[in-house]
Amino acid sequence: ICHPLTYVLFMNRKLCTGLVATSWVCGFLNAMLHTAMTAQVPFCASHEIENVFCDVPQLLKLSCQDTFLNQITLFVVTLLLGVSPFLCIMAFYSHIVRAILRIRTTQGRH
Repeated sequence: ICHPLTYVLFMNRKLCTGLVATSWVCGFLNAMLHTAMTAQVPFCASHEIENVFCDVPQLLKLSCQDTFLNQITLFVVTLLLGVSPFLCIMAFYSHIVRAILRIRTTQGRH
């Protein structure tokens, strides 16, 4: 938005591949972390999950062991992988809005 002619210089194939690879690696590591931690928890309650999705919090409810460490890990990872991107997106949008508001004329804003 602020420098449209430089987009091609910054967004090249190497950067795009790196962004996609980073996204996939983070998703894979997140899934492996929760899978490994949940696999170590003993289950002694009913083996029926009342929801359609077999999600980590529902699995932790079935455990007969203290799952405090799993819940803290789930909270921290959710905070890092959920809130951090949201805050970055909001920062970028505020930068775009500021750039648009700096334009003096209505024709220029359009």
